[in-house]
Amino acid sequence: MGALNGQAGAAHGDLIPEFCRVVAEAQPAWFLMENVKAATLPVVDGYIVRHVLLDNRWVGGEQKRVRRFSFGTPDGRELVPEVVALEPLRAVPTVVAGHGAAPSQRDRGFDYSLEDMCEWQGLPRDFAAELPFTRHGKRKVIGNAVPLPLGRAVARAVALNSA
Repeated sequence: MGALNGQAGAAHGDLIPEFCRVVAEAQPAWFLMENVKAATLPVVDGYIVRHVLLDNRWVGGEQKRVRRFSFGTPDGRELVPEVVALEPLRAVPTVVAGHGAAPSQRDRGFDYSLEDMCEWQGLPRDFAAELPFTRHGKRKVIGNAVPLPLGRAVARAVALNSA
């Protein structure tokens, strides 16, 4: 822990500069960072970083969830995930950390079970049952996670580009 910046993340600070510092020191062959659309873009000396916005529905997931993936390599390879031709017919609520549903959904009286949250993230309905967290902690872990279909699509793209 001593090598970490003690001030990183203080009062919800921007941890992206700390991420960039760690990448610059470690010098991996490539790196991948996931975040919300509005997050600061990573800049690391020696790497060309390509960014792609992906919606979980574009890769077959039922939940609308747009995330930015930043893929950095010394030679500037692009991350090109495969997308589906048509989005799924069923659309489920967007899962967010701590509450189960996005604020606009909560305002309309919706509050979803942990089982629903797991299913909408692409996980088994009982996924949270054995997690060693409080109910609120489980909701945060599930809500902060990248939906499984989106994670799998990005992992396949990384495997193709980093070989």
